[in-house]
Amino acid sequence: MDYDSKIYSIAKSCPWYDLQQRFGPPNVKWCEETLCQYITEPANTWSNLGYMLLSFIIIYLIRKNKVEGYLKLYAPIVFIMGLFSFIYHFSLNYLTQYLDFFGMYFFIGIAIVGSLSWNKQKSVAQASLIILAVVVVNSLLFALFPFIGIPIQTIIGLNVLFAVAIELRNKFVLKINLQYKNLVISLCLFSVAHIFQVLDLKRILCDPTNHFFQGHAMWHLIGGVGSLFVFLHYSQKRES
Repeated sequence: MDYDSKIYSIAKSCPWYDLQQRFGPPNVKWCEETLCQYITEPANTWSNLGYMLLSFIIIYLIRKNKVEGYLKLYAPIVFIMGLFSFIYHFSLNYLTQYLDFFGMYFFIGIAIVGSLSWNKQKSVAQASLIILAVVVVNSLLFALFPFIGIPIQTIIGLNVLFAVAIELRNKFVLKINLQYKNLVISLCLFSVAHIFQVLDLKRILCDPTNHFFQGHAMWHLIGGVGSLFVFLHYSQKRES
């Protein structure tokens, strides 16, 4: 099993069958079996509530620490990312898979804004334009990559490399004085989450009938905690 393994997994008599037939299945079938009910992948669906819960924790931190500027967009974006992934996993079709990626593009966009803001602070309006540009470019790649035989999941990896490259520029070229502990923690968490995702994809860690624990669900839960540490990194005060 690998990316670009399209499987029509919803039976004819089940909810969401017509949508999967109309838009096609996702380009990947995770380990969890598809159930004939409105929540087709329970573990992969409900695990997205972690993102939504974290968005309220971030709102609390924003108010407690009186965070200003573009970071006020962070909590709504994390909530949207979780919501869109929730919708995707309970309906399982290519259209809602794009919605899932759409939420991740917003998250990547605000991370890129954060990396660009150390040298010159971005306003909410400026941040919104940058995020919109990131979403548009990635959406074009989402449409292009299948035609040239590149898995759409590669887009996320390219964006992460781009954001990390900006941070490396900040540290080694611009010599901006920052603490990187929270960013390193977030990258470690995302790496662990990705390992669970690969173990799920390769069917190394796989019990299709277990609707409480799935490798891809762990990607959601651990990645959600990682998103909190990304926020903590960008909300730090720049040292003089």
